[in-house]
Amino acid sequence: MCIRDRYKDKDFKTLTEEERTDVNLSSKLSILLSAEFNTVFHYRFRLLEANLINSLEEELHFLGLFATHNKKSSVLWHYRKKVVTQLIERGAKSPQEIYKSEVQVLKKAHAKYPRGYYIWIYRQNLVGLLSQHFEDVFQVEREALSEFCEVNVHNYSAFSHKLWLINQLSSIQPSRADALFNEEHAWITNLLQTYTQLYKGDDRPEMTRLESLNKYETLLKKHQSNRTGKSTSA
Repeated sequence: MCIRDRYKDKDFKTLTEEERTDVNLSSKLSILLSAEFNTVFHYRFRLLEANLINSLEEELHFLGLFATHNKKSSVLWHYRKKVVTQLIERGAKSPQEIYKSEVQVLKKAHAKYPRGYYIWIYRQNLVGLLSQHFEDVFQVEREALSEFCEVNVHNYSAFSHKLWLINQLSSIQPSRADALFNEEHAWITNLLQTYTQLYKGDDRPEMTRLESLNKYETLLKKHQSNRTGKSTSA
């Protein structure tokens, strides 16, 4: 009998120790076979909601085994967010420590799947979640993304995330909004000049167009203009 048939009608808060061990090991084994098996993650969710996963850090380590192998598994990253949320609620680790450890996992995932949609969505969700407990996380993440973008200039997913960060920061610090956008303009202008010079004489249009950089610069101007318009009308 499969895990679904054994536990679909069970109240997980009333599981015996033997049943708890069974569903824990069975679901882990199924995930090892396929981390895109949504139904199995449903049972991990239920264990989590019933507070039946003792070591959340071990759970994150287990999930980290699949971070570089399953770029299309939305449920994997959604479940990871739930685990991190509970880790914060339990106060087992500081938000700063969680950010540092999660970024290490994300670095490996980005290296394998630079534009992985669900990976970037998770990163945005993570920063948003931690911002409730870690005041400087947007600025820390901004600095981390600047370094990432400077060596991944063709990765528009990264630039899109950075633009989101700038908008978040300008909303939190409206008095510094123009300064933040101006700093970004100076940064992107310098990056464009650097790579334009670097690619001088290169006959590969996919490289020399620098589409991500140019698009980011255009959107940056648009977002700043929109914000200035809102401020004026207010």
